[in-house]
This record gives sequence, C-alpha cells and structure tokens, in this order.
Amino acid sequence: MNQGRRVVYTAKTLPEAQEVSQILEEAGIRAVVLNDSASDITFGLPKPVQVLVDGDAVEAARLVLQEMDREADTCATASGRAAEAWPLCPACGAPRAACCQYCGTVATSAASEDAEASVDESGAPLFVCPTCDEPQAPHYAAQCQACGHRFSAEVVEEPPEPMNGRVVLASMGIVALMVAILAYLIVLFQS
Repeated sequence: MNQGRRVVYTAKTLPEAQEVSQILEEAGIRAVVLNDSASDITFGLPKPVQVLVDGDAVEAARLVLQEMDREADTCATASGRAAEAWPLCPACGAPRAACCQYCGTVATSAASEDAEASVDESGAPLFVCPTCDEPQAPHYAAQCQACGHRFSAEVVEEPPEPMNGRVVLASMGIVALMVAILAYLIVLFQS
C-alpha cells in the first residue's frame, strides 16, 4: 500500500500531522498523512496519526523536523524566561497577581501565546492580559491572593478611578425610568 514510504513523524492529532506534512511540503519533500482511525474503534481516545515520506527523502525530512523542534524549543525557552521572571509570593510561592490597566482582568502569569512579547528588552516580565491581549508593565496587587501575605510598601495599589459624571447621570436616568414604569403599572392595575 505505502511501499517505499517510511514514517518520519507520529502526531497525536490529525491537525498536528497535517501541519507537519505542510512544513515538509514547503521544504520540497512530498509527505503523506496516514490516518487509520476510521478502521479502528478507539472509544473517543485519539489515535496517533503518521506522516510518511518517500524512502529517499527520509534524511532530508528528519533535518526539517529537527529544525522545527529547535524553533519550538526556542519558543518554550522564551516562555520559560517569562515564567521565571514573574515574581512569586515569598510566603507561599504563588505567582503574584497583576491587574490589566485597560479591562481590569486579574491574572497571575506573564505568559501569552507570543512568548517573545511577554519579556521586555531588559528581561523583566510584561503582563499580557488574557482578556484584551494588551502587553503592559504589570500592576501587582498589594496582597497575595493565595495566602493573604501583604507585600512591602513599595508595591502600591492604585486608587480606584473616581465616578464619571456621565455614568452617574445614566444610572440616575435608568432608575428614574424604572420608577416611572413601576408607577405606570401601579396606576394601570388599580383601575
């Protein structure tokens, strides 16, 4: 069936195998994805998917795959630097909580999909908000969320933003509208 072809990569999922196949094709190596999951009942468990190349292209494919692994290791190292640079609570060792200055989300990690962006030029961690995806200097909480440890006075929580006049007016308008609707319903049901 696949005479002369050899397995160069075994993936956990079909999309992963297709991505590897595409990388090999871009390098000029003809690759075939072999997925036997249709012939075997695996009861919901993923079945490994194989990527095969012609016998004479095995060595070239392995070189391409080694380069792919090196690039993946580089990304993992950058992500690891971001995680190592993130400060920990001295009392319990939990990661410090930081608050997004744009949307208010609280998170305990600098890591993001783009690991290179989570460390600035000096190696200090950048907080990349998991909600709005904005990189920024972290604003740490003054107290550990895990154990309640209070950090030194150098870490200061910013005071909450004062109420905006438009927000107050809109809130008052909504309350007035609700009172008017309630009064209308009372008058309507009394008659």
